[in-house]
Amino acid sequence: MESIAIDITDFTNKSELFTQDLLKRGIDLTKPFKVIATTIIVPSFQQNFMEQGRPEKWKPLKPETIIARYYRRNKGKGLVSKKMRGMKSVGSARYKESSAGFLENAQILIDTAQLMQSFVRLNSSDNVNRIINKNILEMGSKKVYAATHDLGSDKRNIPARPIAVIQEQDADDANRIIADYLIGEING
Repeated sequence: MESIAIDITDFTNKSELFTQDLLKRGIDLTKPFKVIATTIIVPSFQQNFMEQGRPEKWKPLKPETIIARYYRRNKGKGLVSKKMRGMKSVGSARYKESSAGFLENAQILIDTAQLMQSFVRLNSSDNVNRIINKNILEMGSKKVYAATHDLGSDKRNIPARPIAVIQEQDADDANRIIADYLIGEING
C-alpha cells in the first residue's frame, strides 16, 4: 500500500518547541486534518498527475510502453493490430503511420486513470484516507502497483515517479489551517 502519513511534525518542523508543546497537550487535530485532506492533499496529488510530476517532471514513457498501450487500446480493430505486432521501434514508418498522435498524447501513469483515482477519490475502497490518531493523517493508494511507480523498481526497470508528494506551498497552507484551528481552540 502506497500512502503518505502526515504527522503534525511534518507541518511544524520550523518550530520544534511548538510541536513538542502540541504533542504534550494532546491536542486533537482530527478536524483540521480532514480539511487538509480535502482542500490540500487530494488536489495536490491530482495536480502531480496532471503536470506529470512536480516539482520535477517524471521520466517519459519508454517507446515500448507507448506501443503496448496503443496495441492494447486498438486490439482487434482491423489492420491496426496487425501493423503493431512485432514493432519494436518508434522510429519505424509503420509505427508513425498507425500511431497518429498517440505518441504525443500518451500520459504517464494515467493510461486508465485507475491509479490517479485511487489517490484522489476520497472514501474510495482503493485509497487510504484515515486519521491514525489525533496527530497523524494517512493518505495514499491501496493499489499494489502504486509503490512501484512512486518509488521505482530497479528490478523491473521502472523509474521513480513520485506521486505522494507534498509541495512546499501545500505545507504552508496546511500550517495555516492548523494554526487557524489552534487559535480557534484557544480563543473558543
